Amino acid sequence: GNILYTLLSPGRDDMEVFLCDWPPEATTGESSYAHEGSECGYLLEGKLVLELDGVEYPIEEGDAVVFESSRPHRVYNRTDKVAKAVWAESVPWLFKGE
Repeated sequence: GNILYTLLSPGRDDMEVFLCDWPPEATTGESSYAHEGSECGYLLEGKLVLELDGVEYPIEEGDAVVFESSRPHRVYNRTDKVAKAVWAESVPWLFKGE
């Protein structure tokens, strides 16, 4: 989805924290997905949309989200500006093994 992820918690196997740079129109995928654990995101800049259980929630600069990762979800940037967020996963999977 053209998202740039920068790992902020290398060497940890009990959580995963990363910085996300979302270019315009970037998405975590065309369809929702689910995985183990829970996650928390904080939007530093721009606007995103969190789709959770098929419901869209707009996220703006300064907003935080927390949800169980087992719920079908995806995130996307519908704007023409870059969005930046810090995201944390209670169960590492994006950078697992790095």
